[in-house]
Amino acid sequence: MIHLIYGQDRIKVRTAAKAFLAVEFKQCPELAVFRFSAEECSLERLEETFIGQTLFAQKFAVMVDGLWPTAEKLLLKHLPNLSRSPNLYLFTELEAAPETIAQIVAAGGLTKKVAGGSKPPPTAGGNPFAVADALGERNRQRAWILFQTALARGLTPEEIFWKLVWKVKTLLLVATAKDQSGLGLKPFVLAQSRRHRRNFTLEELKKLSARLVALWHDRHRGLADFDFGLERLLLEL
Repeated sequence: MIHLIYGQDRIKVRTAAKAFLAVEFKQCPELAVFRFSAEECSLERLEETFIGQTLFAQKFAVMVDGLWPTAEKLLLKHLPNLSRSPNLYLFTELEAAPETIAQIVAAGGLTKKVAGGSKPPPTAGGNPFAVADALGERNRQRAWILFQTALARGLTPEEIFWKLVWKVKTLLLVATAKDQSGLGLKPFVLAQSRRHRRNFTLEELKKLSARLVALWHDRHRGLADFDFGLERLLLEL
């Protein structure tokens, strides 16, 4: 199955893509997702997913973000195979040629143009600390929105990840320290961490820390999609 979502407002395009995948996750909770973007892409690995060669035996989804025209050429090259595949191939782009759209539709794929925006959003201004603070507040909706906004404004998942690690590590220190004044934290950070600490049990913080470590290792082994792993973690706070 092929699905192309495009438009000049990258935040809206990515939000539409996430909503589309959310429906797929409800139907198949164990759906494996592979994400390819300009920040993290192996064209060889991308083509392997196009011909169905992965470590996963079950149905999987492939999300390709902002890799036109290279991904466009690969898509058209493997169009017959992708159109018959039970797997999901989701492309998000700023624009798409009418000829490409016509070929996707003719092969049975779906395309959607997202209205709004005359140019891409700025690449600066994302705040990974805000995502970490939303985690501390245990506000999954706010954390998810800030996470998507940060990605759309140019921050990498890795930048956000390390701020989340810092937040959880700080909360664990506050939760286990006999003398919190000796932790060396600035007064504001210590006061905020004490508030956020009340939102989690010690066991929940330990599990959250272990999950972040596992996500990082799985990323390097190619066993999980890093972006969607972070997103799921935030949505399951």
